[in-house]
Amino acid sequence: MILESRVGQPKVVETRTQQLFGSSTPPTWAQLSGGLLGAGRVVSTTQAVTVPTILGALQFISGTTAQLPMIVYEDLGDHKLPRYDLWQYRLMETYPGPNTDPFQWKYDTAWCLESEGNAFLLKIKDPKTLEVIELIVLDPDRVMIRNENGVKKFDVKVDNRTVFKGATVNEILHIKNLPKPGTMWTGTSPLKLITARLGAEISASEWEGRFFDNDATPPIVITLGEDAGAEEMREAYESWQVAHAGPYNAGKPAVLAGGAKVEKLGSSIHDAQLIDAHTFNVMDFSRAMNLPITLFIPPHTKPQAAEDEALLFATFYLGPRLRRIESAINSDPDFFAYNEYWCKFDERAMMRANTTAMALANHSYVQDGVLLPDEVRAELGYAPLPPLLTPEEAAQNPGKIPQITPVGGAPNDILADQQLADAVKKGDKED
Repeated sequence: MILESRVGQPKVVETRTQQLFGSSTPPTWAQLSGGLLGAGRVVSTTQAVTVPTILGALQFISGTTAQLPMIVYEDLGDHKLPRYDLWQYRLMETYPGPNTDPFQWKYDTAWCLESEGNAFLLKIKDPKTLEVIELIVLDPDRVMIRNENGVKKFDVKVDNRTVFKGATVNEILHIKNLPKPGTMWTGTSPLKLITARLGAEISASEWEGRFFDNDATPPIVITLGEDAGAEEMREAYESWQVAHAGPYNAGKPAVLAGGAKVEKLGSSIHDAQLIDAHTFNVMDFSRAMNLPITLFIPPHTKPQAAEDEALLFATFYLGPRLRRIESAINSDPDFFAYNEYWCKFDERAMMRANTTAMALANHSYVQDGVLLPDEVRAELGYAPLPPLLTPEEAAQNPGKIPQITPVGGAPNDILADQQLADAVKKGDKED
């Protein structure tokens, strides 16, 4: 391939990769061939993120995705077993590469999918074991996809004069978002499909900036009598500024004499229309980005409980995004395809209920036998319970042993019998 055929050892691959895919940003293909805004400018992520709603949506989706751990499971038929000892887990959750970290590669992947429609993950492999030892998120603007006799090929732009051609899925893991119109090989993002609305919002914002820069309309007008001269007008102006300008003078009443009048200039109908247009644009951006409108516009009714909103968001908004990333990794032959292992985001890290609800849930799990007390303690970060003591030892150590029968629950006869048998057995051994 492009990189591995030119180097011999993994360390050289790492150094070479850092040189090829650095942080410099030369003119990109997307900037030369993107759609046009209403003002005739190229749509790019750089311009899109100048809209606060777009920036907030990208940060919200990327940050939420990045904070979720990605767990590797082994399929044992009737149940699944988390495997923290496999190289796939270490790669994704411990050390994905020299210049990144587990949070960052997930954040960058989600950002690329939402903003550009494609995420490209360069797989650096160990030449001996062929295991992936580094996972590097490439700049989507530097990668072009083409169909070569029914085989997906990638051309990676390194600088203005260097393009590595012919990379395959063996070297690059491609995850796409929405299918791009006219082709199923590459993806696109909602930002590329709402160019008209983006153009209107950016143009309106720039018009507002020019309006305030060039505006010469005063907030109020003081009208003096017909006989007032330039000196009287200057004195009236200075007197008004001293008495009413600044935050300390806000709200003070005005006293006018000699037929003077004060007129306050309000907002024009154009200003009101711009405010309404911004609101409509925010609603359209939320729909296009597939995010709840209530994230950006407060609801007029009483909001739902935090747990209900989190469940709604995780199910209908974030869930499909997570499944898209999981599916691409699980079906890649270099990761999990054709074996009994697979990965999944642990969404429990996001579904945080209040303390009372969590305590009741854990109580029910233990009472119903779904979980053991030590399993609940492990989830809470506590050490396992100490071993049960004999009745004599328990009497000499009050408060050292947690209550076995939960408050409000019936005594567990089976557990009590087991405790008695253990105590008798321990006494026989001591004798």
